[in-house]
Amino acid sequence: MATESQAEAAAPAPDSDCCPICLADYKAPCRTPCGHVYCAECLLSTLHSWGAGKCPLCRQGVSVYSTIGVADDVPLRMPDVSTIFGLVFVQGGHAGVASYHFASPDDCWISYADAPEEWKLDDGSRPMPKKPFTAVAFDAATRTFHGTVLWEEATFDGASRWEYVMVFSEDYNLIVGGQMQEFGPDGAARDTHRFPTQLVYWRQRPSPTTLGGCTFVQGGTVGLASYHFPTDHFDELPYEQLEAPYISYEVAPPFWSQDDGSAMPRKKPFINASYDGATRTFRATIYWEPPLHGEARWEYEMHFDEQFETIAGGQVRAFDAQGAETQQHTFGVDLSYVRLVEERQQMAALLETLSADEASHTRE
Repeated sequence: MATESQAEAAAPAPDSDCCPICLADYKAPCRTPCGHVYCAECLLSTLHSWGAGKCPLCRQGVSVYSTIGVADDVPLRMPDVSTIFGLVFVQGGHAGVASYHFASPDDCWISYADAPEEWKLDDGSRPMPKKPFTAVAFDAATRTFHGTVLWEEATFDGASRWEYVMVFSEDYNLIVGGQMQEFGPDGAARDTHRFPTQLVYWRQRPSPTTLGGCTFVQGGTVGLASYHFPTDHFDELPYEQLEAPYISYEVAPPFWSQDDGSAMPRKKPFINASYDGATRTFRATIYWEPPLHGEARWEYEMHFDEQFETIAGGQVRAFDAQGAETQQHTFGVDLSYVRLVEERQQMAALLETLSADEASHTRE
């Protein structure tokens, strides 16, 4: 396997000053770990919103954290944290369900505060709400955590000790490698549970306190009639002075079309938008010209839960060109929307990549 320096030497030199993506002169060139050079803006356009993806030329994994500017040797982006301490990692998005808490080097634990009732130790008791890690060690250079959980008073599914190794992503958003090894009371190794395929954990961030900056999706997909509330100052009016909320149809299937056969717009802005922060209620109108399935106007009312996790209530009322109401859909019943959590999307993309790589190796 080639080293990083060998990869850089083997990469095509930008002697023509031509970016392989835009085929124009380089602007703010950057170099990936695999040694390829692109305009920084061009490379960023190929990456996921969290700053990771594959090199357009060789398809090796790249990120904004490991790609450096040619002029200054500085990464395109630095992580917002440089340690696990102060962070919480959750599975399924819920703290207290075997979530990992790294308060400090001397205070790390697994939380079972909200664990399902059926989670029991072998003596029938419940796991303690705060189960500490012992023998804790963290190597910042490799972003690797080591820790042990002891089940001495009562075994957990036959295990008396869990030995953890966790490897974190460059941005500390995911646990991307490592394993939990079980040991029985006799010291014999038992089952091994691997990150991230069997143990799926991502970083928990504080819940938003307002609608501004949130995106709500159905089916986990951005651009499939997803709702975007982009401004960080959503409680400020008038909206005309801010970036307007909108519906995104960027990845809508081709058979989604307006009545004249035209494609769905990539962005459909909400009109006459209003938001009541006290009741967490958003109201707005969408106009369709040409009509969409005979409908010319949609009237929205959305009620958000306290954590802005879901659209918990409200409805969409559809009207034809004559103003007659044609149908109504209810949020939480007919329409299921949840807030987009970028770390969850990032994990889904990682698991998809790992699955594709495994399938490719199986075929070889």
